[in-house]
Amino acid sequence: ECPQPSFGGNVVLSNDDILKNSFPDGSSAAFSCAVGYVRTGGLTTVTCNNGAWSELTLQCTKKSCGPPGELHNGHFDLSEGIDFGARIVASCNKGFMIVGPNYLECLDSGWSTRLPTCEVVKCPEPSLIQNGEIVIKPNKEFPEYNDVIEYNCKSGYTLIGKSQIVCGDNGKYDFDPPKCEVISCPVPQIPNAIRIQGNPPYGYKSLAVYECNSGYVMKGSPKIVCELNGWSPAVPSCIHAGTSTTTTTTTTTTASNGGDKDSKSNYAALIAGVCVAAVLLIFLCFGVCYCYRKKKGGIKFYAFF
Repeated sequence: ECPQPSFGGNVVLSNDDILKNSFPDGSSAAFSCAVGYVRTGGLTTVTCNNGAWSELTLQCTKKSCGPPGELHNGHFDLSEGIDFGARIVASCNKGFMIVGPNYLECLDSGWSTRLPTCEVVKCPEPSLIQNGEIVIKPNKEFPEYNDVIEYNCKSGYTLIGKSQIVCGDNGKYDFDPPKCEVISCPVPQIPNAIRIQGNPPYGYKSLAVYECNSGYVMKGSPKIVCELNGWSPAVPSCIHAGTSTTTTTTTTTTASNGGDKDSKSNYAALIAGVCVAAVLLIFLCFGVCYCYRKKKGGIKFYAFF
């Protein structure tokens, strides 16, 4: 008599024999492949001889579910194989999203479910803008991945933002829709300057170029551009050429300016002294001549002053 046989692995005792607790000499027990395995050779039975079972020669290997098929615009990760118990994971290409389960398992009956699909990512209907219009749009119910939407503004309005927005792989546009606004800058008032380029009215990105009149120097940039928040850089000014355009900040600079003023004062004093000396010399000569003629006598003297 033999006990209930057990060989483990990928074989199982038949349903009839699994209910028996003992087997008399000369009886046999039948085995089959476990779930997910298929017979590839050997005998399915063993025999009880003198209290011992004969060797089981049944050979079982895993079932194969076969290739899952082609996933358009995507691929499967088959690193676990395609045999019983394997799991394959589906991934879609950029700009596509998976519809259905993203994985399949190889079961005894085959793949666990039907293949998923990869569908192109779609973006919502593009927004309309005030004082503008959409000039380029795909002829579809909804824009799809990489589709371009282009906007334009009505005459007299400036487009603020991106004129083109693109449907991204996340189902959103890469930028918000632009705005159409009236952008203008006031006519610059710059005393002692003339405009050499750019005429009003000044709209967005308009350029104006100025230069100072003779005898004046410009403080700031001669070229200014009308931007969203006004002129950039700031409107320049024209100051008299003799007027300092900077403020002294160091002791050395202050001393230098003081020295220049002292030099000018000394020079003026020198000129004044020379003039006074010349006048005194003229009066002295006049006095000498007067005395000389008076001493001679008889000669009339005519003042030449």
